[in-house]
Order: sequence, then structure tokens, then C-alpha cells
Amino acid sequence: MEWPAGTFASPNDPIEICIVGQNPFGPILDSTVRGKKIGDRAFTVQRLAGTEQATRCQILFIGGAEWRRTPTLLEAVKGADILTVGESDDFTAVGGIVGFKIEGPRIRIRIALETAEHTRLRISSKLLSLAEIVKRQP
Repeated sequence: MEWPAGTFASPNDPIEICIVGQNPFGPILDSTVRGKKIGDRAFTVQRLAGTEQATRCQILFIGGAEWRRTPTLLEAVKGADILTVGESDDFTAVGGIVGFKIEGPRIRIRIALETAEHTRLRISSKLLSLAEIVKRQP
């Protein structure tokens, strides 16, 4: 992922991963990103009750248990340069950018490219090659 200029206040500001709702990752996400950097940017993981503080996040994960609130949560961050990620079945259909779909023992990545194009985020061709590109439902 590449965020647009001006996303970060300084060159070493962290990439903030925020989780709304149930955290399906447990401590694994924290331990996976601990000490990891992209350039000078470390990662931080925050848990949020809602989207009030989400505008400071670069990645916003919305747990599957929040499926009823997902459209409202996505609307609250619409227009912000935030990569939205979720695991509900219709996540990309209701306005999310990256959705995880469980198929047996595998997790598939679904990307709503049209939705991503409404942000200034740039998704790497490597990630796009691994994903199923889906269209948002009208």
C-alpha cells in the first residue's frame, strides 16, 4: 500500500492499524507487527469502540461481528485515505476496500478496486495479483 503525501505529519510517524469490533487476531497481530517497519515507519495497533478516532488510522479493520454497523462505519470514514478491511461476507459490496472471504481452510482476498480508486491510496500490483477484484453493488 502507498498512502498519499500529507497522510503522515512526519517521515517517521507510525502506520496505525485500528480495529473496530471483535478482534479476531488476538495477540497475533500485535506480535506480528512489533518491531516491523516500512522505511522509517513502525506499526501500531489500536482498538476503537467506533470510528470517532478512525481518521488518524491508515488501516481500519472492521470485525465480522459488526456487520450490521459496517455501512455506517464505512460512511463515517468515506473520503478519508484509509484502507478499510473487513471480514463480513458483503464487506466490499457495502463500500469496504479489502474483504477477507473464508473458503474452507483458505482465506481469499477480495478487493473493490472502484472503491479504492475513490481514495488516493495506491494498491500494489503484487497484492492485486493475489486478490479477486470485485465490483461494488449499485
